[in-house]
Order: sequence, then structure tokens, then C-alpha cells
Amino acid sequence: MAARTAQITKQTELLRDANSNLVREIGERRTVETRLRELVEHAPDGIFVADLDGRYTDVNGAGCRLLGYTREKLVGKTIMDLIPAEDIDRLRQSRVQLLQGATHVAEWTLRRKDGAYLPVEVSAKILPDGRWQGFVRDISERRQAAERVRQSEALFRLLLESAGEGIYGLDTEGRCTFVNEAALAMLGYTREELLGRATHPLVHHTHADGSVYPAEQCPIHAALCTGAAARGLVELLWRKDGSSFPAEYSVQPVREANLDNGAIRGAVLVFRDVTEAQALAHRLSFQATHDALTGLVNRQE
Repeated sequence: MAARTAQITKQTELLRDANSNLVREIGERRTVETRLRELVEHAPDGIFVADLDGRYTDVNGAGCRLLGYTREKLVGKTIMDLIPAEDIDRLRQSRVQLLQGATHVAEWTLRRKDGAYLPVEVSAKILPDGRWQGFVRDISERRQAAERVRQSEALFRLLLESAGEGIYGLDTEGRCTFVNEAALAMLGYTREELLGRATHPLVHHTHADGSVYPAEQCPIHAALCTGAAARGLVELLWRKDGSSFPAEYSVQPVREANLDNGAIRGAVLVFRDVTEAQALAHRLSFQATHDALTGLVNRQE
């Protein structure tokens, strides 16, 4: 009898210990789940969980704020309720990729509660239990910034092409990075023939007396190496067909973040053909120093 009682007592203690361990494990698991929920709720991006039919089973606070719904209103909706009709076929293709184990990252458009459409970036994958999980980020500001850059580039291109002077840009190796139509017309090259190529061997290689013009002695080279700007210089530029013309040019180094002491990123050269200006200056000088009837010198220059 005493042995039986001892056995029951021992079994009771074992059950009590097992129960205590179970209670502790449940408590620890709840603590972990609470912390995970807090992390999910404080995440800056929307986090959406859906079943394989695309029906939302959970969503965090950021996701609710993103679309303007309460959690109760979002849970139960399908992904198709929130995307434009034209994206449904694309969604089906995405689902095939996900089922093959891929992580899908792409830009989508979601419809908010107020009917407005929101551009978002979605990173989605299928969880081990078969549910979908998507991290959703509002990219409205990124889209707006990209549009501002596009408009700025369009304005730059408009100004570049409307200028009467030739303009081209160089990288730190002296290679052409952009060139306007006026420069192409004066130099006789196509844009494809200049872009990516060093310009000194093409258009600035020889002095007026026929001697070689070393790149190291060129003010354009100095702008790239030392950051020294040059203005109002007159030198020959050479066309693709081998002819040349006198050009007045200025070169300005381009620095990192537009800082005076920033790293040099390249240079911009602006030039104009001064052939007619030089001819006019010569005629005026001749008229000023020669008799109009005889053509003889009437005074010293």
C-alpha cells in the first residue's frame, strides 16, 4: 500500500512538473508572439498575409493606414478587390512564380478605400504553411521624385538643344557624355560617333601650324585634372572631314554635389564658330588702315 502511494505521489509530481513546463512554454510562446506582433505592428511597411486564394487573413497597422481600411474591413477581402482589372492577368502570372518558390518583387497599383490608386512596391513570397506574405511600401514620393528628375532632364535637354552654341560634356577620362545638335552640326559627327569616345583625338588634336596638340597641354585637360576653368579661348577645332575652324570656347569643370572643393566628375565645354567674326574683324582692320580707293596703307596699325 505504501509503495502504491509513493508511486502515485511520484506520478503526481511528474505531472505537476510537466504541467509547469507546459505552462512556462505556453507563456514563453505567447511572449514571443506578442513581441513579434509588436514588431509587425511597428513596421513602417504594410505587411499582408493571405491564403492561397488571395484572401487576406491578417494585416498590420501600416497596411491598414496605407489603404485607409480598418483591419476588420481588410481581412476577408481578396487581392483582386484592391488591384485594377488590367492587372489581374499579371497577378495570375505572379502567383505561378510564387508557387514555384520564387520571391516576387515588383511595383503594383492598389486601390484605397477612398477610390484613389496608390503606387506601391510589393515583395511577396509563400510561407511554409502555404499562405502568402507581402511587404508593401508606398512609393508615391519615389515616383514623384523620379518624375521631377524626368522633367528636369527634359528641361535640360530642351535648353541644350535650343542653344546656338555647341555644347558637350566630358567624363574624367575626356570621353563625351552628352552633345547637342549645334555641336554635331559644327563638327560633322553624329551623336553615336561622339558619345563614349575621347574628344581630344577627334576635334582638338592639331595646332593651326600643323603641329600635334598634346592633350596634356590642352586647357580642357587641365579642367579635368586640376579643376581650372577657362573662358574666351580661341583655338582650332577639327571636323570629321578633316577641315577645321576657329572656335571660341569655355570649359567648366563639373564637381561632386556642385561643391567648389568637391571631386571633379567631368567638364562641360561650350564653343562657337568665330570664322565670320574673325573675317569681319580682318575687314574692319583693313578698312581702318588702307585707303578705300587705292587699297594702299594709309597709316600704321
